[in-house]
Amino acid sequence: MQNIFTPEKLFLIIALTFGVLLAIFTPPYQIPDEPQHFYRALSITENKIISTKMNNNTGNYLPADLDEIHEKYVPMIKNLDKKTSFKDFKNSLKYKYNRNKQIFFNFPNTALYSPVCYIPQIIGIIISRLFTNSLVAILLFGRLFSLFFFIAMGYISIKTIPILKWGIFLVLLTPMNLIISSGFSADTVLLSLSIFYFTKVLQCYFQETTLSNKKIFILALIALLIALCKQSFLFTLFIFIIPVKKFGSNSAFKIATIIIPALTTSIIWALMVKNIYIPLNNADVIDQILYIIHHPFEY
Repeated sequence: MQNIFTPEKLFLIIALTFGVLLAIFTPPYQIPDEPQHFYRALSITENKIISTKMNNNTGNYLPADLDEIHEKYVPMIKNLDKKTSFKDFKNSLKYKYNRNKQIFFNFPNTALYSPVCYIPQIIGIIISRLFTNSLVAILLFGRLFSLFFFIAMGYISIKTIPILKWGIFLVLLTPMNLIISSGFSADTVLLSLSIFYFTKVLQCYFQETTLSNKKIFILALIALLIALCKQSFLFTLFIFIIPVKKFGSNSAFKIATIIIPALTTSIIWALMVKNIYIPLNNADVIDQILYIIHHPFEY
């Protein structure tokens, strides 16, 4: 009985059960920022890796029927009095993925994200398009692949982490993490990789032998992927938890091989997309920084 109710197996059961229910029964676009993430993932599948800047907008040309879905479901966001039904959802399946009829969609808040953020959703989109051109069906497939990636990474993380198994179990199953991971969001990959990276760091901390080149490569690869998800994310600095002696000879070089590629790649991506950046709500970064410097206590 004890072997059945291990943290990783309980996580698998709970996340799979409630995650699938959330992915299927949550109406389109009701997961935080889902429309913008959906548009970004769709544009990547059309080889539009770098978004397009048009006047004061940043986005891409996508199937025009997306506008119908937007008009139907976006008014429901934060509006508890606005309801939908299975009949409405079924009727929404008629909106098609038509490359010959496209309009420009603006999504400046997700246009800067790298394709790494949407790997599971992109796979779901590509596979779903082999047998359907319904945009809502494609959305559901992307949601499910996002969820399965989250569950797989979570299961591995809980199973392999040497301590804090129930802690990771609780973190992964918080309502926000589960709802985000059952939809279109860049945070699914970021969360999954960050937990997995932390797991690997703790493994290295508790092991008695010197780190192998294979483990250093794995840490470097995960750190690089995390950096591409969020350039400002400093989770990779957890590498300094590992005692220096565990790296063996040339420890400084080995630590650098984990951090520098991640830092370099994030800088390269930032330079690639800098020309399409549009501040949200007309925010001025320089003025914000100056305000923080001159009003530290208010900040």
